[in-house]
Amino acid sequence: MEIKNIDLFIDYFEKVRKRTLRVAKYIPKDKIEWTYKEGKFTFGDLLRHLATIERFMYAENAQFKPSVYPGCDESLASGYDNVISYMDKCHKESIEIFSKLSASDLLKKCTTPANIDITLWKWLRLMTEH
Repeated sequence: MEIKNIDLFIDYFEKVRKRTLRVAKYIPKDKIEWTYKEGKFTFGDLLRHLATIERFMYAENAQFKPSVYPGCDESLASGYDNVISYMDKCHKESIEIFSKLSASDLLKKCTTPANIDITLWKWLRLMTEH
């Protein structure tokens, strides 16, 4: 999928996001911070990770700024409802940033956290796969 039009990309990405949220609804609220093994991601960690990587890595890089990924621990949002609200907040901010991108922006190079330059539309495509 080559991204040439940001509005079409956002429409596609919103569909991906809806699928993610449908899965999240199956997490029992009292199990949001459950993990199968100490030191491994909880359901909450996974959802916070998706939110923070979208907003603080991909959306920052889409502005041609460095990533400011804050991690994904419970200090960002605790409890099922707060985690979902945090995801919504981060997503809204990301979409506002993405919606300002022009067709020419999509062809520019951004720098990933690994300090690798990549064409922005390819970086955004990777976000949907993450």
